[in-house]
Amino acid sequence: MTVYLLKRLAVALITLVLASMVVFVVLEIIPG
Repeated sequence: MTVYLLKRLAVALITLVLASMVVFVVLEIIPG
């Protein structure tokens, strides 16, 4: 794989993790 593809993959992975964390926090806050 090229460096460009690795960078794109890393950005996508980080975005996915951050989105998951935000969703988790929101779901934890709303019921309370």
